[in-house]
Amino acid sequence: MRDAIVLSHANPEENRFTRWLALRLARDGYRAWSDVTGFLGGENIWRGIEQLIRDRAAKVVCVLSRASNQRDGVLKELQLASTVAARDKLADFIIPVRVDDVPHADMNIHLNGMYATPFDASWAVGYAMLVQKLKRDGVPKTPAPSVATVTRWWTDHINPPDSVLETPEGYLSNWFPFDPPREIRLHELRPGLVDDVAFGHVGLWRAPYVISFASAKDIAPQLPSHVAIRSTRTCSTATFLNGNIGGFARRQARDLVSQLLRLTWERFVGARGLPEYEMANKTQCGYFTHKLVGEERIDFKTSSGHIGARQLVGYKTRSRKRLDGTFEPVRHYWHFGIEARPLVYPRFAYILVPHVLFSHDGVEIWSSKKALQRARRSVCAEWWNDHWRDRLLAAMSWLASGASSLEIALGADVSLRVDCDPVPFASPVSYHEPAESDVIDDPEDNADDEVYDE
Repeated sequence: MRDAIVLSHANPEENRFTRWLALRLARDGYRAWSDVTGFLGGENIWRGIEQLIRDRAAKVVCVLSRASNQRDGVLKELQLASTVAARDKLADFIIPVRVDDVPHADMNIHLNGMYATPFDASWAVGYAMLVQKLKRDGVPKTPAPSVATVTRWWTDHINPPDSVLETPEGYLSNWFPFDPPREIRLHELRPGLVDDVAFGHVGLWRAPYVISFASAKDIAPQLPSHVAIRSTRTCSTATFLNGNIGGFARRQARDLVSQLLRLTWERFVGARGLPEYEMANKTQCGYFTHKLVGEERIDFKTSSGHIGARQLVGYKTRSRKRLDGTFEPVRHYWHFGIEARPLVYPRFAYILVPHVLFSHDGVEIWSSKKALQRARRSVCAEWWNDHWRDRLLAAMSWLASGASSLEIALGADVSLRVDCDPVPFASPVSYHEPAESDVIDDPEDNADDEVYDE
């Protein structure tokens, strides 16, 4: 019975993706085989890919990449699959899934004319398209519980009893704490203020008030000449956040303070030279440019003594085909960026959300959202938690000029001091990370990071 999905791929370059795809297919009830997982969802007696393709495969999924497109083993498997498909008259027996930017014109001859399911922009989107194809072609599933199949595989290869340790472990969050200004001011204005006044010191116009941490002395010079401050109401920030001050309910008060803090951050990073980029959800991300920090590693140090350095701008060199058929090297710069989301409850902190953007010149970000997403998946595929954490710490260290905190002016006599060490938290248990050899594949985790990071 042809009920197996055989995954053909380049080893070790596509081991990680292939393992993910095989386990995902098994979780959804398909019988999947790859050389990094063995047979999932059926008898584990099929150890040879040739026998599987000849006698058991319903589909051969070719993980298509620049590496696999020229790999002898993959080419032999495709040759065999093509022969079996012709012999047994199997329609769409081979399904290519593209995981990088290998040009369609360069695809192996056995895949010529076939549609390659795109996984390069999004594994989730590609997987949904692949499953739709499998359902449409009637590829059978196993009646056994599929989740149990994946769980059993992990148990056999990871040894979970030894993975969870009864030992507390500390972690760093992406919350950077600060003490809020003790007081907030509601400056009541005489009629006549227009809505688009830009305040040098951050303020929000909510008729009849300009709400700000800055004093009347700071705000008054920024108003139109025909508008004056009638009175100023000062209260503690904590009291204002509880609501019922100036007619603002508690939720409104929290939203107003959050907006003030967000605008304060955006103005600060702009003053430090970071351009703004508007994300898809309309939030603003400040990003580092080649002109600003170059490709040098930025030093940072945490309160726990962790010392390191990370790049905030890097590049990858790609080949571009000229009109005359020759190729020229082209740099694609990546830019680390940060978006700040103010937190006012249960504590005060800036939640810093990292982003990665791309340019051709080290400054101007690409206009195509699709190209940005595709490049992000490629460049950041091997960035693990420590990469993102360290770059956040390096960004904060640079913004603070190497100090332990950064100071943001809110007015002539008031400022906001943000700690460069994020809020730590502790887990009551820890997890033993298995070596890659324990899970069969050996994908050389840091290879791509060296290309982009160095």
